[in-house]
Amino acid sequence: MRNTGLVRDRRIDIVDETFIRARPEVVRATFDDRTWTSQVWPHLAAAVQRDRGVKGVRWAVTGQVMGEMEVWLEPFRDGVVVHHYVRGTRGPHAPRDVAIRHTLRWKKAVHALKDRLEGGAGGPSPDGAGGPSPGDAGGPSPGGAGGPSPGGAAL
Repeated sequence: MRNTGLVRDRRIDIVDETFIRARPEVVRATFDDRTWTSQVWPHLAAAVQRDRGVKGVRWAVTGQVMGEMEVWLEPFRDGVVVHHYVRGTRGPHAPRDVAIRHTLRWKKAVHALKDRLEGGAGGPSPDGAGGPSPGDAGGPSPGGAGGPSPGGAAL
């Protein structure tokens, strides 16, 4: 049988990293909130495959993406790098641009979480409560976390 490329056309592989200046356990608690996760991923039905505690969680997903999704939390300096992975195939009734829609929805949500935990203009703190953190040098954050979140995109 010859490979026609149909599976390759349906393949989804998303990798994202965002730095949040907050304790890993504070960030992790967000992913236990089913209301939050269902708002971020309404196009997916997610079942926990592996709960790694403060290190993150991996889900088996069905719906517009069939496969697995993971959030890995990596402590870094005075915060955490939130790694987000999606591996699978486009579901049978999913739009062709489901990977782009998923990515835009995720970036909007993770940047809103970042803004909330870092306390906005008052400056960030390691506990996610706002206010300046000791020794905050104001340097760049890892993983391209800076920059605006996509605004006004139809998701």
